Amino acid sequence: MGGSQSKEERLKKVENKIGSTKEMINKARQELNKDLNDGSGRQIDERDHKRFRKYYALTAKLKDLQSEMNRINKEEEQIPGVGYEKGSSSIVGDIKHLWSKSRKSDS
Repeated sequence: MGGSQSKEERLKKVENKIGSTKEMINKARQELNKDLNDGSGRQIDERDHKRFRKYYALTAKLKDLQSEMNRINKEEEQIPGVGYEKGSSSIVGDIKHLWSKSRKSDS
């Protein structure tokens, strides 16, 4: 379960992933720039498209990791003792949504 790690440990883990993802993004950007700016005037080919896809996939991963970090940072704002588990707030929202839908269909 995720609850066995402290908030600091989880933040550190996400920070490390963010750091390595940023390094991979920089490498991918350098590869793209090197080939596209080499002065040969060649057309963009499938190899470049793969590099673009890799680059954008990495930037999406970085955004996900930053969201995860924000979520971990907000955990302290929860009321202690209520027992929020990871993702429970969205489950509560889903239940409320389903409940309101069922109430409307009853009437």
